[in-house]
Amino acid sequence: MTRLSIVSFAIVALLVTAGCMGVPLADSSGDQSSSSTPTAEPTTVPTATYPDPPDDLTNETAKQVAVAYEEARLQNQLRNESEITYFELGYVKPVNVTVLNRSDGGLYVAVDGAYSYGTPEKSADGVPVRSLYYVNEATIRHVVERD
Repeated sequence: MTRLSIVSFAIVALLVTAGCMGVPLADSSGDQSSSSTPTAEPTTVPTATYPDPPDDLTNETAKQVAVAYEEARLQNQLRNESEITYFELGYVKPVNVTVLNRSDGGLYVAVDGAYSYGTPEKSADGVPVRSLYYVNEATIRHVVERD
């Protein structure tokens, strides 16, 4: 072994054994008198906020609010069933949003894609979703989950 390898090995061994023996390598808090206990970070994904209807109804604004509503709807639905630790729409399969037609004073928007989520017990990636929304300046309504 070369001298550099021996020194590198010794440093790594020192760091590993210091961690195993519970010896702190450095105290970054700067406050030696504090005896606070670490707080656990929240693991549950928060309740999602539903978007407001668009002020100016265009194909693009209708698509944006339909995707935001779908994300909030799915996340909140999962939260009602279990403690979820992560949620993401469009992680495995990108979300495809299509304005189907304009009628009844608004737009019908199809949202197709997949979402991923995790709970303390399990996780799932690529769960398919196909929904239809009605959007106008006054409302966003989930019409149906499509086949």
